[in-house]
Amino acid sequence: MSISPLFLRAAGKARALMIGWKPAIGAFLRLHWRRTLIAFALAIAVVIAWSNYAERYAALLSEGQSYLNIGRYAEAQRVFRQAVDLHPLRRIAAIANVFGEKAGQAAQQALDLFDLGSEAQWGLDKASAVETIDRRVTAKKLEQLEQHHPDDADVHTLWGKYYLSLRQLADAEKHFDAAVKLNPKAAEAYFGLCFIYDALQNNTDQALGMCEQAIKVAGSPLAPDDYVINLAGLYAQNGRYDEALTLLINLDNKYLSVKFELARIYQLTQHYQEAANLQQFVWQGLNDADTLNQPQNLKAWYVKNAGNSMVLTRIEDKKCYVAYSLAASFFLLDTQNKAQDTLNQASEPCLVNGDKIKQQVLFDLDSVVKNGAAGDRVEAFKKALFQHR
Repeated sequence: MSISPLFLRAAGKARALMIGWKPAIGAFLRLHWRRTLIAFALAIAVVIAWSNYAERYAALLSEGQSYLNIGRYAEAQRVFRQAVDLHPLRRIAAIANVFGEKAGQAAQQALDLFDLGSEAQWGLDKASAVETIDRRVTAKKLEQLEQHHPDDADVHTLWGKYYLSLRQLADAEKHFDAAVKLNPKAAEAYFGLCFIYDALQNNTDQALGMCEQAIKVAGSPLAPDDYVINLAGLYAQNGRYDEALTLLINLDNKYLSVKFELARIYQLTQHYQEAANLQQFVWQGLNDADTLNQPQNLKAWYVKNAGNSMVLTRIEDKKCYVAYSLAASFFLLDTQNKAQDTLNQASEPCLVNGDKIKQQVLFDLDSVVKNGAAGDRVEAFKKALFQHR
């Protein structure tokens, strides 16, 4: 088959043009080597950064939401911040800065054009809403969150906690109910309902159900100690001491609130020496700065008697409660000298709220007597306690 002369001429011109491009390309690279290097580096960065981005981003979102569900907001902030910073273009922006101010500005402009990591940023905004103790600031942040997503379960949970702190129970209950309907895994909302039903409405049956559900949806490894302590207390109120002890023993940690609740149940079940040992441990912890600086040990203690609740936030009040309880254990062990020494140590921490805390200790001791033990020693301790100033 013969080849057309016209085709041969066209092919020759194309070959000559291609050969002519080589010097042009070389000249362009020599003139613009910096831009070429930046473009090449950015292309490599995109490929590397994007390869694992989606999977890692989804994992961080899931982890952050898990922390939101159980009210661990500091951990949620940390994880969502990682997710926000993970986006490949953020890494590219960092690399671009190496090649000069203009390159960095261009990459930053690209970042600004996109709504990067919006889910992670939303999670971070929610987790950050309660980082201040100023209730007015918190309310303002929650209002802003609600405007963006009025049907967000986490926002409802945060509102519930806010109203609970103000003892506005109807509003708190309404928001907690909304949260669990929107998100069946909202453990912190279930726990809020548990607290409302138990400490503030004296509805033990409903409180038990809410606390058990909170622990169930949180999952054993993640369920906060507060959930477990509260459920153990509810079991003890209903005479289910073995279940209460099992819950607390399985926690197996050194947090003071856990140890003290365990001691209280040992006292109720006539294991006075075990109770005294743990109460001494807690007393020592309350007088040790390193122990007190652990976040869990800074939390308030919630105690209940005859349908009323008391919140112990001051270290001195916690010391008072522990000292009175330890003195009671020594009396029950028939070691009155140790009991009196402990009451003497309680004098200073009990100056402010000692009378209220005495009523709580008397309530605990009445429960001991109801369980059929040590009535005479309990009466002797009551007299000593009333005389204490």
